[in-house]
Amino acid sequence: MCRLHDEGRDHIWGYYVRNLARPMWLAREENRVDVLIGNPPWLAYRHMTAEMQKVFRKMSEARGLWAGADVATHQDLSALFVVRASELYLKKGGKFAMVMPNAAVDRVHYEGFRRGHYEAPALNLAFTGSWDLRRIRPHFFPRGASVVFGGRGDRPQALPDTTEYWSGKIGGMGTPWNVAKDELARQTDAVHRIDRSEPSHYHAAFTQGATFLPRLMYFVEKQEASPLGLPSGKGAVASSRSSNEKHPWKDLKSLACVVES
Repeated sequence: MCRLHDEGRDHIWGYYVRNLARPMWLAREENRVDVLIGNPPWLAYRHMTAEMQKVFRKMSEARGLWAGADVATHQDLSALFVVRASELYLKKGGKFAMVMPNAAVDRVHYEGFRRGHYEAPALNLAFTGSWDLRRIRPHFFPRGASVVFGGRGDRPQALPDTTEYWSGKIGGMGTPWNVAKDELARQTDAVHRIDRSEPSHYHAAFTQGATFLPRLMYFVEKQEASPLGLPSGKGAVASSRSSNEKHPWKDLKSLACVVES
């Protein structure tokens, strides 16, 4: 670090070293914290790189968080983040509060998270309650949120079957709490959890999941511009083709043209 500083090349390495050293220092048992408060990353499995998906699945399976391939695309990093952060940084008897997707309260792909006991390495969390914030408008995030509360102890305690539902409409994201609290209602009620064996009310009305058919009609791929280039605000595209196309669509010719960006 001293040499890099003398050469004027330390603009990023100090930040890099601190962000390696701090977690390692906090993970030492004598340095673990009393309280963890945070908003974990809500990175969906389908948006992870292939390598990250492998690591995520391996770590989730080891801790009993993996809900199965049938709901893999719905799983995200937040549950593993809370468990891993508690493993490393939260002392016995410490408390936590984490902002989570609303699915953490009642959806099937969070069943393993809500149990409170995680294997390899063994960790017990005692959940004490939750807030369901999905009925607040506008949403704080692109999707509904929740908050889960608990602590680290010797025995697990599953997330309670009741939650505090928040509802109401606030003026905007920057509304101060002393104003927003008068616009919000809070009521404790039972959680309706979705069971794996319980089909959707709309199940009989659909034969496929969310998709566009035929793809040829909706999707294009960007093309390289010709040596002469393209006018400003224009882009070259061609029909997006797939080996999975079926008749009569697979017999149609591809289209290629220049369109507005």
